[in-house]
Amino acid sequence: MTADEKIEQDILRKEYLKSFRSHVKGTILNTTILDPKGNDITPSKVKQMRKKRK
Repeated sequence: MTADEKIEQDILRKEYLKSFRSHVKGTILNTTILDPKGNDITPSKVKQMRKKRK
């Protein structure tokens, strides 16, 4: 692999990771976790992140 290809690979990898993390974060923020009794047990950190987003 040439030096230019290594640089391009690094750039593409960083773009991919940024996109992947963004999608995972969006999924987490739009997911509510319920226990078997139906009680909301979503972590408070996720709830706080939702409030900040609005």
